[in-house]
Amino acid sequence: MQLLTLIGFSVAAAVLGGCGSNGKSYEATEHGIRVCGKGVQVEVAIEGEQSFRVSINHGAVPMQKASQMVAAKTIFSKHSVSEDANTIAVQSGFGSARIAKDCTTLELLDSTGKTLLKSDALSELFSSGGNNYLRVKLDKYGRGQKSMYIGAGADAGTPFTQNHATPVVGNAYGVGAHSWAPQYFSLTDKYGALAVGSHDWSNLSEYWTSKAGSAPQPDFAKYPANWTATDDGVLWTVLGNAVDLYLMPAGDTYAYMKAHADLTGKPRVPPRYAFGFFAGRWGWTSKNYIDTTLKRFRDGSYPADAFISDFFFFTEFNDYAVPLEGNASYKDFGWNKHSFPEPRKQLAAYEGMGFKFGGIRKPRFGNPEYLDKLRKEGWLLPAGLFNVNGQGRNMNYSTQESKDWYQAQNQHYLDDGVSFWWNDEGEVYYFQFHDWNLAQEQGFKKLGDGNKRFFTLNRVYTPGMQSMGVGVWTGDISVSWESLSQQPGYMLNYNLAGNVYLGCDSGGFVGGNTSGELLSRWYWSSAFFTIMRVHSSFEVSEHGDAGMPVTPHFPFMYEEPYASAMRAALEIRYQLIPMMYSLGHVAWLEGAPITRPLFMEFPEDEKVMAIEDQWLVGTGLMTAPVLAEGGKRSVYFPRLPSEQTWYVFNTTSTAATPGTDKEFSVPIKETLLFARSGTVVPLGPVVQHTGQLPGLDGTLTVQVYAGSDGRFVLFEDDGESKNYESGMVRETVFTWDDSTAALSWKVSGSLKDASMFSKVKVVLFSKSGRKEASPKNLGSDGSISFAQSWLI
Repeated sequence: MQLLTLIGFSVAAAVLGGCGSNGKSYEATEHGIRVCGKGVQVEVAIEGEQSFRVSINHGAVPMQKASQMVAAKTIFSKHSVSEDANTIAVQSGFGSARIAKDCTTLELLDSTGKTLLKSDALSELFSSGGNNYLRVKLDKYGRGQKSMYIGAGADAGTPFTQNHATPVVGNAYGVGAHSWAPQYFSLTDKYGALAVGSHDWSNLSEYWTSKAGSAPQPDFAKYPANWTATDDGVLWTVLGNAVDLYLMPAGDTYAYMKAHADLTGKPRVPPRYAFGFFAGRWGWTSKNYIDTTLKRFRDGSYPADAFISDFFFFTEFNDYAVPLEGNASYKDFGWNKHSFPEPRKQLAAYEGMGFKFGGIRKPRFGNPEYLDKLRKEGWLLPAGLFNVNGQGRNMNYSTQESKDWYQAQNQHYLDDGVSFWWNDEGEVYYFQFHDWNLAQEQGFKKLGDGNKRFFTLNRVYTPGMQSMGVGVWTGDISVSWESLSQQPGYMLNYNLAGNVYLGCDSGGFVGGNTSGELLSRWYWSSAFFTIMRVHSSFEVSEHGDAGMPVTPHFPFMYEEPYASAMRAALEIRYQLIPMMYSLGHVAWLEGAPITRPLFMEFPEDEKVMAIEDQWLVGTGLMTAPVLAEGGKRSVYFPRLPSEQTWYVFNTTSTAATPGTDKEFSVPIKETLLFARSGTVVPLGPVVQHTGQLPGLDGTLTVQVYAGSDGRFVLFEDDGESKNYESGMVRETVFTWDDSTAALSWKVSGSLKDASMFSKVKVVLFSKSGRKEASPKNLGSDGSISFAQSWLI
């Protein structure tokens, strides 16, 4: 069976030629121009506000292909067209794209007129094995410079820079998930690219994959459009006769992330609870166990906002041994009578304790009734695919009808009080997670007034998923120090690919029991991820080992000093929520991730390009968690202007001379956290869940680290609805003037909500000491000068 495409190009039955009219050498299109060459036509058009679309078709009129990776646009940058004897240019405020009249060359320029790439032989069609492929060359203009490419995706242990990408999604058991996309940003050549091919998957043998010792199998998780860096630039190879290439001139990584978000979809802000701690495990087997465990979180003052269950919330056994025809005892859309005998009543009670509930969903079915329905409708993917559990039982969510049916079955869970979904194993085809989320999102729109924010956790990422406000975790990683050390690089590479919200199975999933030391260090690292979550296996025998029970990765299951260390990590996480939540709004508005690699802020410091185990929250808060046994590590402090320094967080101590390395020995109850001069850090109180914000007296603490001017925008909203998208927020812009030692703030927005802070306490850290001002009202413009006598 040939399954070459989900959504094909809408190809007009047109004869090549005839592009020009009214004496022109090109045909005007809605947002650009179309030109014709020998056997090829190219459309160059504006896409949104910061991208060019170069649509190439060998054999027909180029027509833009709908793709999950490209967001629908309503606003397009204004453009103009000019031509000379040999070329035609589409010009806009963000740059220009110039195409030869015979379609042979392409030049991309930035807004200043600087050439970024110039291809002398843009595209060619070739055949292999009876199939057509398109080869596209994007030649760099600075031929003598070594190019650096980032943002193509993430895998365990991969560096920031890549020299090729074969788009594919999947999970390697014990290693973790991988997500590679048909995209990149060239740090050196100052442009980004994303390709939409003419096929969303292929079962041609060229795209088959095999494990060691086995024959190749069709692999629908591969997207048939790949790129490779060459000495001249980048070479794309795409299945079929056509491709849409999206080109984004961008002077730095921040500009690229903004353009990428405009192209693929702005990253929506998840509900506020998603910034808290998620307690996950395989093995929530009874109501009594759930009740007892959640009470232990509260009794021990371990902050948490949600718990997540595997199979046992909806059925009584997993489906890994279910045959192709199904098992009538397996429940796809049920409630397990042991764990949830009264689901609606239970979930309401847990909500009253401050716990949301998220349940696992699989893309496959086990009950014969549903399997028969899916086969009849043609909504099942074939058996015999590479690296797929439940062969022949996995759902194809690509049609609207399949999405509607799926969510109709799933809806009762949301009505009963399930808050979010944990989507697992949806890598059967490249866009399965995306299509699956679209189906689930429909369910949230049916709740109440349809204004509730959507949230899910997913094992892989493809561009565009961030526009739904979803999160990702790094898959089935091992219980090991090596795995812990790989997670920060994972997160930062996902950030550069366009995903904002990422977590991991803190403590590891594959293997035996973790140690208190390893788990404590993992908590300290994950506290500065955008999603903080633990997960553990049910028992080792589930994974082919000896059957020893696995201790859940909950703090109270471990002896001192580890339990207290994990509590301390949770407390700093919850104090940082006002900052991280505000940065989530910045991501929505500007595309910049919350967590950032050092090179985004320090591009001139050549040493930071290779550092993946330190990162920034925002622009000035740098964390460097211990990632190896023994509690020691070295930290590099990026170069700063001469008058600035790096402070040890929450102290007046200078950490080290900028531009140097320093060795640290870190107690288990602490982590390494630093702030550069000019950093403004808003901190909330220690609460047990985000529903308790803004705390007992509504005071926000704002720390200022002296030595440079600084700024931070605090965003507050209701934390649950999508009203922020239409401006229903309160913005408080804090501005630190270092020369006058004064912090001022300006407030905009009329929104009032019980979760908003009512007072602000400012603490100044400088080389001369610590100063704390008396609290002031927050909600209207104000200022505090540290030259006045009322300082404490």
